[in-house]
Amino acid sequence: MTSLRFVKASIEKGKTDDALHALRRILYYEPSAEAHYIAAKLANSQKRRQKHLEAALDMNPFYEPAARMLERLEYDWTPELNEIRQELEKPKGWGLLSQLLPR
Repeated sequence: MTSLRFVKASIEKGKTDDALHALRRILYYEPSAEAHYIAAKLANSQKRRQKHLEAALDMNPFYEPAARMLERLEYDWTPELNEIRQELEKPKGWGLLSQLLPR
């Protein structure tokens, strides 16, 4: 059976496809709070990230890394903040925000 150690090593080597494949098996056969936390870190959407973090905390309500990540996710990823962040990261002269600011 694949281990979380293998998943972590694959991530460190940049082999995310191998890590994801192994992680899917672990989540199916041997789910754990740590496995869901790692899945949240690899998730490509806020919705999936949140789902995995909530699953981790359902399995272990005291799993601190998942609790911290979920708290940051709820704070940082509101759609409005994300749009503002994207506008601020654009060079001057781009986007709606730059049209509103005095020149």
